[in-house]
Amino acid sequence: MLVYGIPEFRLPKDIVRREIEALEELGVTVVTNAVAGRSLTIDELLEEYQADGVIEIILQACHTYNIESHYVKETVTNQGKAYLMIETDYSQSDKGQIGTRLEAFLETIEK
Repeated sequence: MLVYGIPEFRLPKDIVRREIEALEELGVTVVTNAVAGRSLTIDELLEEYQADGVIEIILQACHTYNIESHYVKETVTNQGKAYLMIETDYSQSDKGQIGTRLEAFLETIEK
């Protein structure tokens, strides 16, 4: 979604790739080509990847994904895992707030 669904002028693909590589270096597993709840259930993903938490990124104004986030949050929190939903339009103005929220989320998991 980030690479193919967002116009290059709004979010350059090389930035997305660098950010994903940086997350992977931190030990974050990035699952691609899977639709949570369809090709794999949230429970299966949590178990298979032994996730400590879930970060769900939703394109602002995309109501289909936003509605599904309720199910994702409920499933994740019922298993006692950390959950963070970020709703964004991928504009540069979101950058600072998203960074702060991600840092706080990671601190929560580390405790």
